[in-house]
Amino acid sequence: MDSDIDASSELGIDGNVELRTPATDPVQGLNLPENPGVPAQLTQACEASPRRASRFVITGRGGLSSRSQGAS
Repeated sequence: MDSDIDASSELGIDGNVELRTPATDPVQGLNLPENPGVPAQLTQACEASPRRASRFVITGRGGLSSRSQGAS
């Protein structure tokens, strides 16, 4: 079983961590519509547009000097 919880001590002292969670079903009382539909504003904002293409840009030199052949 994986856990997203991590506990540590600033002083390095061993101990126990006890988590108490409510014994309720998070879905209980949640009523979702059968067909929620999609608002027109959302479909217009998410339409594909050649002008709004995504891009990934890497800047910097990875800690290397911008001067050639060693920096002083």
